[in-house]
Amino acid sequence: MHASCQDCLRRLRERRAATAAEAEEALQRELEEQAALAAQLDDGVQHDEIDPYDEFFGHGDDLMDVDVLEESALSNEEARRVKSFRDALDNIALDTCSCCQESDWDLKIVEGVCKSCRADKEATKKFSSANKVNPTFTQPACLKGLTDVEEMIISRVLPLMQVRHTRG
Repeated sequence: MHASCQDCLRRLRERRAATAAEAEEALQRELEEQAALAAQLDDGVQHDEIDPYDEFFGHGDDLMDVDVLEESALSNEEARRVKSFRDALDNIALDTCSCCQESDWDLKIVEGVCKSCRADKEATKKFSSANKVNPTFTQPACLKGLTDVEEMIISRVLPLMQVRHTRG
């Protein structure tokens, strides 16, 4: 009985070794396929000669000759208003306090210091870097220079609301 258990154990080990070898070969094949696919990519775009969906949806060549209208969809007055609005948005600038690093539109900055920092009479201001308190955070380089719309898209919005029910 001891010999048959040893045989079973040996066969089990051989099966596991064979399974591991097959998995290793499959992984190697997959890595080779990925390397071949990466070699085919041009600037991150894969070029397939045959697209199975072209038969149903068309290959898109008919869209290459679409005539684009020369005229704007906006009237001259509407275009002027849109330009005026964009110019007004471009002229809005945030003020930044050099002491507490707060940024806002109406901080009443005088000599680089905001109203709340000027009101703080302590030698070390409450929200200054000297007090090791800085309410601002550093942004990663990839998040600098985002437009307002891009910031709104990636920002996490969690609206909270208190609901009260009354009778009557």
